[in-house]
This record gives sequence, structure tokens and C-alpha cells, in this order.
Amino acid sequence: MGYTRYFELKKRATKAEQKKIKTAAEKVLKEHSDIIQYESDITKPAQCEYNDSGLIIRFNGIEVEGHETFLFESYDTSWNFCKTSRKSYDIVVYKILTILEAVLGDKIDVSGNGTSFSEEQTNKSEFLKSLNL
Repeated sequence: MGYTRYFELKKRATKAEQKKIKTAAEKVLKEHSDIIQYESDITKPAQCEYNDSGLIIRFNGIEVEGHETFLFESYDTSWNFCKTSRKSYDIVVYKILTILEAVLGDKIDVSGNGTSFSEEQTNKSEFLKSLNL
């Protein structure tokens, strides 16, 4: 059975918000670099960088531990989702979405279809405090 995380950016992130998100996200992506990469079948690092439109964060689990690619674009105000099927990279998706909620507040809606192991194993307030958020 799959597990899906949903998110909708209702208003574009400002440059200041993007900077905060990038700083925190880079720490998380580095911490979990042993279980994530750009795509499940593309051996290059997870993406956390600016393009002409804004910040992009992109990653997936590695090989069979990958499922669907997580993609956040600070300028994309459409409804998005990432089905992780509760694979090991779900913790990274959860942490990035937690960062986005903390920085963007009511500019983003985040949900999922149940409680995942990642949520049960992460103390949200301690996690955010460790990132100075």
C-alpha cells in the first residue's frame, strides 16, 4: 500500500523565504545523502538550487528504495504530491515539508493519507529548533 504526501503552494515564496528554506533543506539533504539522489535511477546528488524562476528541491530514494520523485518549486502554485510508499526516503520528504510549513506558514497546505513512521519518529519542534526555524 502506498503513502502519499500532498502539498499546495498557495502563494509564491519570497526571496527571503526561499533563502531560509534552502539553508535548512541543504542540511537535511546532506544528512540523508546516503538514501536519496536526484532520481531513483540517476546517480547524481539531490537538487536544491535556484533557477531563473526560483528555488527547486528535487530528490528520490535510491534504486528500489525510490518511488515517486519529490519536487518543490518555489514558484509553482499548483497542487502537488509525492507517493513514497513508506520507503526510506519518506523521512526526507517529511522533513522538507515540515521546513516548508515552518517558513511559509499559511502560504502552503500540506497533508497526507495517514500517519507515517517518519512522523512518529521525528520530534517536530526539536527538528525545527535544530535548524533555527
